[in-house]
Amino acid sequence: MALASSDPGMTRLLGACNTVGAILLSLGVLAALHTPVPFLVLAAATALVWSFVLTAPTLREQATAHALGYPAALSAATVAVLLAPHRVAADAVFVLLIFASVYIRRFGALGTAVGMNIFQLYFVAQFVPLQAGQLSLMWGTITVAFVCGAVVRFGLLSSPPDRTLGRLRRLIRACLADVVGSLFALLAADASAARTEQSLKDLHRGLARLHECSLMIQSSVELCRPPAAAARVQSRVVQADVAAERLVVMLLRARVQGDTAHDFAHRLHLPGRPRLRGPGGGYHPVATAPAPLAPEAVQAIACGLRSVRALVGCTRQPTPAPRSAPAPRTAAPDSSASLSFETSEALDALEDFENSVVRLWNVFGPAGRDEAAHATAQTPEGRTGHGASSGSAALTEPNAPEPRGLHRPTTRAALQTAAGSALATVAGELISPERWYWAVLACWMVFFNTASTGEILAKGYRRLLGTLVGVVAALGTVTLTGGEPWLAFIVVIACVFGMAFTAPWSYAAATFFLTLAIGELYTLLNTYSEGVLVVRIEETLLGVICGVIAALLVLPISTRTRADRQLRNTLLRLQEAVRELSTRLIPRAVPTGQDSADLFATIRHLDRSLEDLRRSMSPLTHPLAPQRLRRNNALYALGLLDTCAYHVRVLTAEAAQCPSAPFRGTPAGTLLVEAVGHIDANLATLARLPADKETEPGVLRARHDFARRVGAVAPDTFAGRTLRHFRRLDDDVLTLAATLGMCPCADDAPAAATPPRTG
Repeated sequence: MALASSDPGMTRLLGACNTVGAILLSLGVLAALHTPVPFLVLAAATALVWSFVLTAPTLREQATAHALGYPAALSAATVAVLLAPHRVAADAVFVLLIFASVYIRRFGALGTAVGMNIFQLYFVAQFVPLQAGQLSLMWGTITVAFVCGAVVRFGLLSSPPDRTLGRLRRLIRACLADVVGSLFALLAADASAARTEQSLKDLHRGLARLHECSLMIQSSVELCRPPAAAARVQSRVVQADVAAERLVVMLLRARVQGDTAHDFAHRLHLPGRPRLRGPGGGYHPVATAPAPLAPEAVQAIACGLRSVRALVGCTRQPTPAPRSAPAPRTAAPDSSASLSFETSEALDALEDFENSVVRLWNVFGPAGRDEAAHATAQTPEGRTGHGASSGSAALTEPNAPEPRGLHRPTTRAALQTAAGSALATVAGELISPERWYWAVLACWMVFFNTASTGEILAKGYRRLLGTLVGVVAALGTVTLTGGEPWLAFIVVIACVFGMAFTAPWSYAAATFFLTLAIGELYTLLNTYSEGVLVVRIEETLLGVICGVIAALLVLPISTRTRADRQLRNTLLRLQEAVRELSTRLIPRAVPTGQDSADLFATIRHLDRSLEDLRRSMSPLTHPLAPQRLRRNNALYALGLLDTCAYHVRVLTAEAAQCPSAPFRGTPAGTLLVEAVGHIDANLATLARLPADKETEPGVLRARHDFARRVGAVAPDTFAGRTLRHFRRLDDDVLTLAATLGMCPCADDAPAAATPPRTG
């Protein structure tokens, strides 16, 4: 379970096995042909690079990248060998190739793979001592490496999307079991504050893993199922994910009887920071003193959890549960007639969770086979499902033109990388004419998958840290291996596996394994010395410094600028989700053709936008970030957006099961229209501020009578539950505004606003 949780779908493990397998097969074939050692190094580097950069989601796209990368690799290595005697010309061409390899990332995963291969093969040919007369042997070596890589990836360790989906299916079962176990711990915590906080932390981690697995299943099923079948699986996975999260919130609410003022989703999404906006715009803590549940409540909830645990652990297809209707919920059973309203709601949430698990197992079919696969004829691999295109037009900002010229991200990254690499080449040769390429490699890597100065600084720090620790470890392992070739070779292969496995998770760990492998590799080549490892530290530091200088001087993008852009995109996604919900609950006069798949597609876009925002704010939220107040505010803003997304997900799951237009012609419908308009206007105001801080900010309004009017609606009805979530969403948007520096005003009073601060 620990390995599956840290590596959903076993994608990192499979990638590491692909890399090591390609290297071992290439070396075995070439060793049988008595190939000289320099060409063995070239083959291993080629297999390593090419196995590492094939990240396309389908085997067809990977095969296309493999076919296009082969001539690109041959060309880059040939040019490097021919220009090796002409140092200045070789360096100039290297910089031009760096620019081109980064620029073609605009073509997606295919361009990124080909560009990385061009750079790495030219780079490898720079330090492997090859002559122009050995070109034919070099071409044969690269060909063997590519063929062996294809045999491993597309033959021995082939993993089509169907197989990945099967692994994710087993993982979501384990994630659900983990959440149920943490719920038992929360129930057993009773009124103990310490045990409750620990249970909440465990639940927070468990729900995060469940949500990550849910997103991966939604993406994987689009690649191997017809649109209708994919949409069905996606909706069931989302409903199970939402039901688990809602159950936790309802249990927390049941432990504090009679509290209707607080949003208990904050306890889940803001661990350690449970604050709420007060009437004056300040913050006050959430009540955290739980009361012990009644014995009959504990017994009823534990009984339900045991039933869910049995479902999670079952291997046969369960009997479908009755579909939950959005009508007023029935009263509690006679045995629990004396339970409080909050406890009854928790039991209702538990029943919904159980039903969602049953429906999820039914759509996956008996014995782990996906029933949806047989709903219609399977589409060709790589076709996306219904939800993949739904709402995709809103992925970019509505009125923002597509960036062109120097404003295009790939163009800016190419210029920055080329400038930094040119500087690293010149400075690196001053330190060590033989090892200058380490500075260029460090500079290149800090620009890979980064988009702001803060991200570049953070990645440079991780590379330097991994290099330092790796050098210290290399000094010890070289002594332990004692010059034994086979022992050193085993250490190198183990390090390659560790690097490939940890690279998507921790760049510092990957750099550590790479440095350790380099030390053992020089031992195998009989060129090891402690001075070489010291030079690696110096060149790495120099490359990081050159990269940071280029990022600061060449078309710089600050962390705050990028975070503001991602924040605006997230707010627009949230606004889009609210509008989609209102269209579902109260359709307009003109039909829109919207169905449940559109709703769930909007949720997926919101979740992915939140992940992009979290990634862009990672330099601000890093544990070592120097500005602690800005870090706390950034974490709190992210937690509030997570809470907003939770309420939207719950509303989407409820709306997908209700008949069309349940609020049409009802008094609650008028209140819902008012709430949606109010939230929509506030989100639009917030979204405008990060886009243009020079314009006069709009008016952000708080309606203090809204909670009272929502409270007048019966809370045990579908209308009452829906309006309560909209009320919580409205409160969270206003709290987010205060966190970003904008003070809402009451009703029609004039608004005072300041530019938002994402940090």
